[in-house]
Amino acid sequence: MLKKILALIIFPIMIILASQTFPSESIAAETSGNESPKNEINAVKYFGPFPFTTRDGKWDGQFSVPSLGDVTIRLSGEDLYWETGRVRICNRDSGRCTLWGPLSVGTQPSRTITDVLPGVYYVDVDYAMNVFSGTSTIEVRY
Repeated sequence: MLKKILALIIFPIMIILASQTFPSESIAAETSGNESPKNEINAVKYFGPFPFTTRDGKWDGQFSVPSLGDVTIRLSGEDLYWETGRVRICNRDSGRCTLWGPLSVGTQPSRTITDVLPGVYYVDVDYAMNVFSGTSTIEVRY
């Protein structure tokens, strides 16, 4: 009961923070004339499932983006609630990460990051309320 009440309190705060923090991602790029137009999907790659436990100091998945693309990270596991979860990706070579982003509303928590530059990335999952375990799967559309 306390967990649900805290989730209801924290969720609006996360939305307010996210709306003030987000218009850009640190590794997102605008398309130039040489690249495929946005929303034109040439291929889809899937990575995972990767087991994860939050706050263990380990990456929660790894994937590669061969050309400019969109990435969707989906989480599954018992007691995974989108209200308190957040996800970011970090470039293996540069160490740069996107901002933490909230999970989508739905039966399976997920986050989509658009216009991700080519490279190898790690997934990082965090939950504000507790330590959670589950699996992450990654879909890369390019």
